[in-house]
Formats: sequence, structure tokens, C-alpha cells
Amino acid sequence: MKRKLGISIYPEKSTVEKDKEYIEKAHKYGFSKIFTCLLSVDKPIDIIKKEFIEIIDFADRLEMEVILDISPAVFDKLNISYNDLSFFKELGAAGIRLDLGFDGLKEAQLTYDKTDLKIELNILELMWIHERQLLDLFLMRSVKRENKEKDDEYEKKYYGC
Repeated sequence: MKRKLGISIYPEKSTVEKDKEYIEKAHKYGFSKIFTCLLSVDKPIDIIKKEFIEIIDFADRLEMEVILDISPAVFDKLNISYNDLSFFKELGAAGIRLDLGFDGLKEAQLTYDKTDLKIELNILELMWIHERQLLDLFLMRSVKRENKEKDDEYEKKYYGC
């Protein structure tokens, strides 16, 4: 797997226009992946859809891959089923990154969704699990292997996994 340079955008801390400017600049300098966060977005679902579709469509036109950071709280808040990831596909995302709160079974379940979204694991979460229980659970279950990826980037200054 070829490594890609990526940026992070946080829609709740910016505007669509500012994000597009940042994405365009990043593309100019060779970045090809965008990580964006659904965890802290606190807007009505129709506005979330509109803004994320606009940003992701813009990134797609620049051939940049967009991954959405999600957690079980996102599924609850937006009333999304673990058996149907079409909401994220409708936004245009290439994949989702699983953040805190999953239990191993849900991660495995998500890999069987028909949307063929990439499923990335937040490696930071795995580092803090006692004896890597979550990873063991995830790998012991029937996982559709071609959709499984890991995420080894972290948005904090001077931090790497």
C-alpha cells in the first residue's frame, strides 16, 4: 500500500469556503488524503449532509481521498445502522476511521457492508487497550479483509504512532 500525505479538516471549527481553500493549497503541495471529523459536528443532519457533500465533492475533483472519523455516538446521533453505511457513502467518503468506543464485533460487522467503504482503525485507540483486546476481538471475528486498514496518523503536534 502506497503511503499518502494527508491533512485534517474540522468542519465545526471552520467554514466550507475556508476548508476548500485549505484543500486546494494542500493539493497543490502534493497531499492526496483528507481526514475529517464527524465526532463533534453538532448541526442538523440536512446541514451536515449539505456541507460534507460540498467539501468531499470538491476534494474528489482534485482526486483526494476523504476519510470520516466516526464513533458509536455518531451512529446513535445520526440514527445510522451498523448494517447500512450508505449515509457515509452518500456524503462521498472513501472510507471511515473508527474512533473510540467500538467493541470488536461492530468493527467486524461494518466490513460486510455493501458500500465497499474503507474501514480504518484508530491505532491510538488500540495502543491503550489492555493486552490489545480490541484488536484480538477484531481479528478473531470474520472480517472482510480487503476493507480493513489501519490509521497511523494523529493530529497532535509532535505525536506519532
